[in-house]
Amino acid sequence: MVYYEAIWGLPGSGKTSHAKSQIEIPKTIVLGNGTRFREFFEFQWGGIGRHKKDYDSIGLEHRDTNYKRILEDISRLDKPQAIIESWSGFFYQSCFRSFHEINEKIDKIYDSFERNNNLEKVFMICDSFAIFMPFKMHKKVALWNKRAFAKADKVVEMKCGIPIVIKGPNQI
Repeated sequence: MVYYEAIWGLPGSGKTSHAKSQIEIPKTIVLGNGTRFREFFEFQWGGIGRHKKDYDSIGLEHRDTNYKRILEDISRLDKPQAIIESWSGFFYQSCFRSFHEINEKIDKIYDSFERNNNLEKVFMICDSFAIFMPFKMHKKVALWNKRAFAKADKVVEMKCGIPIVIKGPNQI
């Protein structure tokens, strides 16, 4: 059975740093789900490159993935720990799909995690988003986050670099 941890917060709150503090580097791989479109849309230019440099500097393996390829990429994971950076980022690649289709895809992703005999822990980096999106889009972002929070054994909210456990061990 796979242990799940969701790490949620605003941009720059320390989500990735917290995830890195919870892992064993040789046993971990990062599946990155960022796109240049997403950086532009969120006004976060250079975030993908900065994170890749951070991973490279500590010797952490990083692979790019996307909504279409994620199931295949999960099946090929050969390390016991994975960071999905960013779980909520799948929203951008699924925003024109129905809620039913998105729920089915999330179920398939979780099934893939469970079927991978190498995996022991999965860290899902979950984002907050700017308020300028239409309400229907917020609901789809919320769907990805709600499903992560529901599945997670532990949910951590990052506030200014401080981890606050809101579900799981050491809960306040």
